[in-house]
Amino acid sequence: MTCKACADWCERYTVYGETGSVEVDVSLPFYHRPAQARCFDGKTRQWRQPLGERSNAYANQLDAFAEAILNNTLTNPSASEGLSVVAILEAVRESVSTNHRVAVRHELERST
Repeated sequence: MTCKACADWCERYTVYGETGSVEVDVSLPFYHRPAQARCFDGKTRQWRQPLGERSNAYANQLDAFAEAILNNTLTNPSASEGLSVVAILEAVRESVSTNHRVAVRHELERST
């Protein structure tokens, strides 16, 4: 549902379950603000905020990338997965501009 509101801009996701709910507010990326999440437990009738200050997805990605470099471990997602996403986006762009179905083309050469 979309409605007009007088508030700071964010994307809000709300999930309702049988015994509780979860609300997540994600700010625009250039604000560099952490996401805000609240969970409601219908059994105890209490709210809690599980993410805290480490919910900034961009900071977490940079931390994970730096850790992979420092510890010589694989990144998650991998470079191949990242290139797959780019291939999908390119196929979508081509499909929109030509108004035709476009197959996704992606092959990553692996060096051994």
